[in-house]
Amino acid sequence: MKNIKAISDFIFVSDELRESDVIIIPGSSRKELAERASELIKNGFAPYVIVSGAENKKLEVTEAEYLANMMIEMGCNPGHIIKECDATNTYENATLSLSKCIEYGINPRKIIIVCKNYHSRRVQLTFQNVFRESEIMISPVCDSTGITSENWYQSEEKRRVVFGEVEKIGKYLGQF
Repeated sequence: MKNIKAISDFIFVSDELRESDVIIIPGSSRKELAERASELIKNGFAPYVIVSGAENKKLEVTEAEYLANMMIEMGCNPGHIIKECDATNTYENATLSLSKCIEYGINPRKIIIVCKNYHSRRVQLTFQNVFRESEIMISPVCDSTGITSENWYQSEEKRRVVFGEVEKIGKYLGQF
């Protein structure tokens, strides 16, 4: 049980959120991320959201376009949504989102990142490396996989996903 708790504490990151300069969603085909970002922007946590992500075999459009469309359907103002349609991995989500901040004149001192809960540590480490002067706040979402810090070890599929994140974190850290 001690090892399970240690892995859970490492992988699953969640921060107390405060007003920020921008919300970023690293690429995904998970509608839950658009729902959470919509909630945050409607509640005044940031003036803009950057949706990031290139083509995805599961979608007919890029991940960024999918997420933006979902947010607009949920009542978000399209003028507050910035699309970044080229990123193919978490590192590119970060670097290309930084480029969008520069392009749109956003000074990203404080950033809220909406991501899958089991992806949160890798997102945090990657974005901290790219946005070195920014405060990164993680807003994790439990997606349709149902993976949580309390149940990830209870099925082979959920363990595979979480241990896959552990492996990817090792690879990412080796690149920085």
